[in-house]
Amino acid sequence: MRGCCALLAIVAVVCAAAAVLLVRLTATPAFLGGAPPGADDGGSTQAIAARLAGALAVQIGRGSTDPTVTVSDRDLTVIAAAQNPDPRTFTDVQVHTGGGRLLLSARSHLGPLPVIVTVRLTPHLVGGDPQILVDEIDVGNQVLPGFMRTMVDPRGQAVLDVGTVVAAMHLAGVQIGCVAVVRTGVVLGFQRVGAHPDPSACESAA
Repeated sequence: MRGCCALLAIVAVVCAAAAVLLVRLTATPAFLGGAPPGADDGGSTQAIAARLAGALAVQIGRGSTDPTVTVSDRDLTVIAAAQNPDPRTFTDVQVHTGGGRLLLSARSHLGPLPVIVTVRLTPHLVGGDPQILVDEIDVGNQVLPGFMRTMVDPRGQAVLDVGTVVAAMHLAGVQIGCVAVVRTGVVLGFQRVGAHPDPSACESAA
């Protein structure tokens, strides 16, 4: 009798844990609730790059030595959607900023369950190029262990590449000196070619 009761208690605990996990996996992250904010610089990577290059040229023309441009949440959403590896599996791609990081989300399925996958990202300047690196991947409100990341997205660290926008800007005489998350996107700071990277421009823009 005691063994039966113990077994029932274990089953109850397992069921409760499974229910909690199910709730966490199917939850909607708190940051979702509206369209990505910020400037609408175009519906393609090329259009966004052209608009940002124009804004940069205006600042340089006015004599700025540390011009900056901001790739808004809305622009980042356009870029992320264009880089979506499987539009049938990942739908409603959005990018929001929060807590100093980029939050790239998409609707998907875990078996029969509808879920929202979120990749939490931080931008870095690596070898003079802006790179956005993966901090964690969540399904609903459940953080996935590192070994499961490639099961969700096999691209690894190349989940979101803003370098495509920089390349499409066709810059001459300037290089990226800093990159940082701001309230409504990612700010890119520029300086003359050969200058030592200086994060202060991005810090002041934030």
